[in-house]
Amino acid sequence: MRIKSNFRVVCLPDSGLWGEEAKEKHAQQLQIEIKRHCDTLAKSYIEYDWVCSFCEDNYKNSLDEKTGCPLCCNKALKEWEAEQAIAKAKETK
Repeated sequence: MRIKSNFRVVCLPDSGLWGEEAKEKHAQQLQIEIKRHCDTLAKSYIEYDWVCSFCEDNYKNSLDEKTGCPLCCNKALKEWEAEQAIAKAKETK
């Protein structure tokens, strides 16, 4: 049998056409405002999704969230390969 658990309220900031940095700051400001007006708030945190800057699909790596090559599109893979080559060249100096 399933039961309801871990209740939470999710607030999505109205970010319109803002850039990514402005969206993050707006979410942080919304979080501050909610804390200021809510006495029974147990915890507050900001969640976000990683998306590919090329194809705008969910960004997935072959190993985990932070390492491994991207799996979403060829442009992301080529960018990752170039970054790996630069890092390897720096190591050999």
